[in-house]
Amino acid sequence: MSESKTFTKDPTCGMNVEVATALHAVRDGRTYSFCSDQCRARFQAVSAGEAVTCGS
Repeated sequence: MSESKTFTKDPTCGMNVEVATALHAVRDGRTYSFCSDQCRARFQAVSAGEAVTCGS
């Protein structure tokens, strides 16, 4: 029997990432998953109300 994998979207770049193996950050009690340390760092660098985009 195979285990199903859970995916979510990286809030910075929109890439689908596997929750179990992704990098994570917590903001306001919510856990976010990221494809890379660069996306996680960009997310952490902005305040909660600002839009975040990777590569800008």
